[in-house]
Parts: sequence; structure tokens; C-alpha cells
Amino acid sequence: MDGNGTKVMETESVHEPAEDASDVRLSRDTGAAMKGVILDTNVFVAAGFRPQSASGRLVAAIRNGRYRLIWTEATQREGEVVLSRIPRLHWKDVSDLFADAGAFTGRHGAGHLCIHYGSQ
Repeated sequence: MDGNGTKVMETESVHEPAEDASDVRLSRDTGAAMKGVILDTNVFVAAGFRPQSASGRLVAAIRNGRYRLIWTEATQREGEVVLSRIPRLHWKDVSDLFADAGAFTGRHGAGHLCIHYGSQ
């Protein structure tokens, strides 16, 4: 928490993509815990139009295994509806990122989002 009592979430910059795919394979091969990320639908929209943008690099990092997408049924449905309504964008282009391993089934909603990811 910051000085005002606001919860602060630690983030990692994705402005610089991994130098090569071996960085991703190494984390998979060593069994290191993959970091989970939660994305708003607008990140998928921005990535669809500009793959080289920060949003595009973030989606690519999920696709390459650097991060795991954490999602709920509601966020998956929203992504499908929104992407199917925008010309040039297609749900099938990102649907594979919604892996079962990233499905969040815990308590969430207004004032609640408690994620315990990995071993404690």
C-alpha cells in the first residue's frame, strides 16, 4: 500500500521484448513460475491494430509463454463479443491465449480480486 492506503500492484515493463525465444523456453524448461497478467479487452484491440505497440508486445509475450493470461468467463466473453464486432479483428486470433491453466475461478467483483498464484 502506498502512503494513502491505496493498494499498489507491482508490474514489470514489457517495453523491451525478449532478445530471442530462448529466454521463454528457458523459463519453461527450468520450471520457474510464469507470471500471470490480467488484460482489459482494449489491449487485445490495440494489439490487433498495432502489433509493435506495447499492447502488441504484451500479447506476444503471452503467446510466447513469457506470461500466462489470467481470465474469467466474463472477460473471455467480452473479448469474443468486442473482437467479433470490429472489422479486421478476429476472436480466433487470440482465443488460444485463454488457456485453462489461466482461468480464474476465485472470488472477484467490485472490491474483490484476490489472486494467489504459484506456491505459497
